[in-house]
Amino acid sequence: MVYIRQRITIVNIRKPAEHNINQELQWFGSSLGLFNLRDRDKSTFRVFIELLKSAKAGSTLTSDELAAKLEELTT
Repeated sequence: MVYIRQRITIVNIRKPAEHNINQELQWFGSSLGLFNLRDRDKSTFRVFIELLKSAKAGSTLTSDELAAKLEELTT
């Protein structure tokens, strides 16, 4: 029988007081553990936003398309 060890961490993060969509999305992603302090240039957040935009449009993105969109944002 194979046992899989799993670690679950519950983090209490306060929701932003002001209603700014970017701050609320950062809060949502942080509460899911998607972002961390090492992501200083917020690249993970930008990937998250592009994936949300794609999902809202009902389309899919290849990794190359995602990389091209992120390249457009940084130049």
